[in-house]
Amino acid sequence: IDADGTEVVILDTLNEFDRHQTTGEFRVSSQGDGALSWIAGVFYSDFDMDVDVALQGIAIDSGLAINLTGNTPQSTDNEARAAFLSMEYNLAQALGSGPDVVLFGGVRENKDKTKLSGDQQLFSSTAFPLGAPSATFPLPLDLSKGAFSGSENFSKTTGEFGARWNFIENAMVYAKYANGYKAGKLQQVVDGSVGKVEPEQLDAYEIGLKSRWLDNSLQLNAAVFYY
Repeated sequence: IDADGTEVVILDTLNEFDRHQTTGEFRVSSQGDGALSWIAGVFYSDFDMDVDVALQGIAIDSGLAINLTGNTPQSTDNEARAAFLSMEYNLAQALGSGPDVVLFGGVRENKDKTKLSGDQQLFSSTAFPLGAPSATFPLPLDLSKGAFSGSENFSKTTGEFGARWNFIENAMVYAKYANGYKAGKLQQVVDGSVGKVEPEQLDAYEIGLKSRWLDNSLQLNAAVFYY
């Protein structure tokens, strides 16, 4: 991989990956023959990745161009667990009359665990001042940061709630709120330590219209949303 991002060969890495992933989900649901319908389940995922990064090239530091060689093996283990429940309730069907309004909602409990470990071995052999590549001189340095490791647990309850109204046969308006979540992660930083990337969260609000006209030959949808 061209680590310096230029057309000149300056700093390259050779990355070897070994990935394994196991994912599964189990669901149960209602028969859907009443005013209330629901679906519930559990989710599990385990993702393991081993990376061996070999580095060779030139790095710039304090006005010197330093020839570098090194190796940084890393192991990552990401485990995700979740339980969820989603429901819909048809008011017209429950009351026997009235507008065709459906209330819906769901909740999901997320638990994530991530681990990172590795060993950074980085060495230099020679260097030269910037602008004078012919003035190369020995510079034997051990720049290794050594072994590193870390683990973090993340958890978040997310959900969605709203209502939709079929005011005529082929047209429906709706309003909903949803909360989203993406687990954090760990990564090695320049000083050799393990840094944490915080989880991402999103609140979404939306109202809209979905409709079909002219014997279903024309579809008209509109939405207003805020994230």
